[in-house]
Amino acid sequence: MKWNECESGMTVRDIRTAEKFTVVGRRGVTDDGIATVTDCGAWVEQVEPNFDGVKEPWVVHWSHLERVAD
Repeated sequence: MKWNECESGMTVRDIRTAEKFTVVGRRGVTDDGIATVTDCGAWVEQVEPNFDGVKEPWVVHWSHLERVAD
């Protein structure tokens, strides 16, 4: 996946682990869509909560993500 293909609210999968996430934002991208030096991935949260009921937030690099059909 490329940074400009990623939108908040979409469901993605980490191709390394097959874990599904919901995108909550893009790291290192300005409000007007310009990628910055710190551009490294998407802010995501787990679709399914952990055993303790918490949906953990993560940053996953774009190259490890693929879109999941809704």
